[in-house]
Amino acid sequence: MNATHHPNRHRAGAGVALLMLAGTLFTSGCALFRSGGDGELTARDEPTALQQAIDWATQQASAVPDEPYWPHHLAELYVRSGRGDDAEHALHDALARDPRYAPSLTLLSRLLYQDGRFGEGLELLSSVPIDSFPRGEACVLAADLALHREALGDPEAARRTLEPYRADIDWKELGSVPTYLELRGDDFLDAKVPAERALDAQEDAVNLNNHGIARLLAGDPETARREFQRAHTLDPDLPGPLYNLAIVERFYFFDDKAAQGYFDQYASLSSEDPDGLRLVFQTDAQSRVVRDEEAER
Repeated sequence: MNATHHPNRHRAGAGVALLMLAGTLFTSGCALFRSGGDGELTARDEPTALQQAIDWATQQASAVPDEPYWPHHLAELYVRSGRGDDAEHALHDALARDPRYAPSLTLLSRLLYQDGRFGEGLELLSSVPIDSFPRGEACVLAADLALHREALGDPEAARRTLEPYRADIDWKELGSVPTYLELRGDDFLDAKVPAERALDAQEDAVNLNNHGIARLLAGDPETARREFQRAHTLDPDLPGPLYNLAIVERFYFFDDKAAQGYFDQYASLSSEDPDGLRLVFQTDAQSRVVRDEEAER
């Protein structure tokens, strides 16, 4: 599996790639980086325009001390500029102004998740009555809380957290979450339905990867391989599909050369190796050397 923080990952046999999933939530689930009066920011304008936007948001946050939007927007800009600590500080400012400001709860939760601070994320989201929020906001918060609970080793509690809000899920934005939770739960074969629904709503690399995992667990390695390949084509810099392709080629299609090639590509993107593939390929190489030496005798 393509993540290191979670137990029992070998059972699934192909990387669910939690960091990949978190990344998807982080960029698509909370509408980050919309302009807030500072104009659209483009790569051509940065970093000058980004700093100008930060300065403007800082002024607005000071000028309107009871309004949580401006420190929240400032946090969005800090995230964009890679200043995570400053973003976290700004989010705490927003929540001090309004402890129920859902956008800041969501963004802070995801920063904590990305940083591996799952206990803090759990504490943050458990401190507010999620069911008192409008259903759409409650669903997003429940999804985030579920991911923190899963990361802390309780996938069944995670599934129960999201269950009351499944009818409200925006499958384009959050579809990877129920898929992931099903894959991590005891009844992981149930991931087929949410995996397909998420993919129908949004055909992106994450959903293709997760659909491939669901198909592999259901005994369909051909479809799994095809989905992993499609995921890699859509996002060549996403490590998970490459790791999964290495697993499929090595253990299902017995193509050691293809498996090694995919793993080498994966290793250029990530150092994580939760299924121990590096050792597998090293052992394969040593075995080939021994066989070659014996053949020469």
